[in-house]
Amino acid sequence: MDAGIIRTLENKCRRCYNCVRYCPAKAIKVEKGQAVVLNDRCIGCGNCFTVCTQNAKAILSGVEHVRELLKSNKRVVACLAPSFPAEMDDNCTPGQLVAAYKKAGFHKVVEVAFGADLVGREYRRIYDETGIPQITTSCPAVIYYVEKYHPHLIPYLTPVVSPMIATALAVRKEYGRDVAVVFIGPCISKKMEARDPNVAGIIDEVLTFKESRLLRAIMNIKIEEMVPESFDPPHPSWGRAFPITGGVLKSAELKDDVLDYKIQVVDGREHFIDFINEFQSGRTTCKFAEILFCEGCINGPMISDSGGPNARKRKVADYIRETQRAFNLEEWQYYMKKFSDLDLSRSFKTDFVDVKEPTTEEIEEVLRATNKFSIFDELNCKACGYESCRGLAKAVCEGIAEKEMCLNYTIEHLENTLVELNHSHQELQTTQNQLINTEKQASLGQLAAGVAHEVNNPLGTIVLYADILLNENHIDDQTKKDLLLIAREAQRCKTIVSGLLDFSRQREVFTRKADINTLLTETVELIKSQKVREKVDYVLELNPFIPAVEIDPDQMKQVVVNLINNAIEAMNEEGIITVKSEYLEDKDRIQFVVGDNGPGIPKENINKLFTPFFTTKQIGQGTGLGLAICYGIIKMHRGDIKVETELGTGSAFVITFPRLHDIGARGDILGKAAEKGKLAVGFQPRRFNLNGNGVK
Repeated sequence: MDAGIIRTLENKCRRCYNCVRYCPAKAIKVEKGQAVVLNDRCIGCGNCFTVCTQNAKAILSGVEHVRELLKSNKRVVACLAPSFPAEMDDNCTPGQLVAAYKKAGFHKVVEVAFGADLVGREYRRIYDETGIPQITTSCPAVIYYVEKYHPHLIPYLTPVVSPMIATALAVRKEYGRDVAVVFIGPCISKKMEARDPNVAGIIDEVLTFKESRLLRAIMNIKIEEMVPESFDPPHPSWGRAFPITGGVLKSAELKDDVLDYKIQVVDGREHFIDFINEFQSGRTTCKFAEILFCEGCINGPMISDSGGPNARKRKVADYIRETQRAFNLEEWQYYMKKFSDLDLSRSFKTDFVDVKEPTTEEIEEVLRATNKFSIFDELNCKACGYESCRGLAKAVCEGIAEKEMCLNYTIEHLENTLVELNHSHQELQTTQNQLINTEKQASLGQLAAGVAHEVNNPLGTIVLYADILLNENHIDDQTKKDLLLIAREAQRCKTIVSGLLDFSRQREVFTRKADINTLLTETVELIKSQKVREKVDYVLELNPFIPAVEIDPDQMKQVVVNLINNAIEAMNEEGIITVKSEYLEDKDRIQFVVGDNGPGIPKENINKLFTPFFTTKQIGQGTGLGLAICYGIIKMHRGDIKVETELGTGSAFVITFPRLHDIGARGDILGKAAEKGKLAVGFQPRRFNLNGNGVK
């Protein structure tokens, strides 16, 4: 049997998972976000086509084949499903529909309801003669569901062909075996049934109602303009009720007692599956079950929406009442007798879908992969199309689903990705700012070098002649004061120029092995020895497991001195300065921090800190070059310097650089956000109060 009736249109599927949710056979495989119909599992119910809001499902079309048949020399007979009145527009009549098909080229137009009469008679005979519970076999979707998923129930399938096949057999006997038979109805699974090896060759093609409308449109046939014609014999009786729920019982002349469960009528996807499971378990006493996958054939997947199910049912009922008034009993009995020798029997085959059941461990592994580590993490929201999180996990194990179908997992993954992207964006912005700052400082350095060299010589001359004049004995006191002021200010200018030269000078880094903890300790001791700053308390938190580093000790010591002096001045020479060291082992980088508990740095000054000549000190108390020089030294060590500050709490300058100077050239020169509090396993930093003898 060719089961390739339904396919997904590539790139139209948009992850709504409706087809997964409503497929009773779970015959949908999601692959790279696209829902693909698994032909070996499909039962042709058409549910996936009906619920697809993106029009991403396509049905194998029979239009071109029918056009070829109509153009051939063959006589083509159209067999209309009993639900055809429900498909008709209100302004058309059945006779006009018949005329439209004949204008299209069909030789005869016959009602499949007559085949329903033949099948109904067989159902009644089997019901009376056998004691085995029976499941009706007019709906191919039900047959394929049993064959694929409950093959042990095959003996309970009534071994009778569907009304479509019964009508085709009668037509071939009446009009010749060489006629081409085209079934027209609301069902997709009829396309599969026509190709079923057990009944193959009886139906030449199947058109859905929607396809028949397309055929008429292509041929420019307008039903409302047709002169009504009659259906061709054989004419049916109560078989016209077949498409309405309970219609099988009507045509088989079986009565359903609501208090007697021997005869049951089941329709609809959920009810049909529940009944099959109940039938399998043996909990039902049912002897005869009329089962339709749809809620009556009038609600088939390929029927037009002509007013809704109630309106469709009314149209069929009205048509039945109208035809029954003109019913010719003798003619009907004649044809029923004429076709009583037709072989309406059929067999079924096991087409079991053998799916390997995943182990509990495999399911748990998928659950963990979607961040479900306990029963409380299993939301069972059904957004993935499966009834539960475990149902999805099982499908993932079977290879027909993807873990990305889990909405909660996907949202969490996207949120994490967004956080990472934001972090990367911040790092990129920081890097960009640092590059701008570096370029700015390079330009300023070149300018400063030129200015410093040009200004330094005249300043030296001023200082020299001021000293000469001061050594003259004949000058008065006021002149002496003026000369002292000139000398002092000129000397201050020389200090600024010296700073400019230090900032602009492209000094080489003369690295050698050093102990960063020793360097930090010695520098703090040196500054502490300045008695004018006795109100400052120093706390060292040094990781004793830091390996030797490659640095220029003199330049790095200058960085520490500048940072500590700035901190002292920020605290008005009274407070606590904390110096920490750490080894970032995973990055093979060294980190040290110089912090204070001063007033902190205003937000508007953060981006200006390393800009040359920026200072918040009063005129004459600072040049604004200290942090710029520190920045240059750290960059020459292929490192990074950042500040963490909070108003009223204090500030901390975080310096990171590669432990080995050459490795830094291959690493991230600009560095990443400084990691805080990451200590060696089992390590507790030593805290020394350098103003006392005890451990702080």
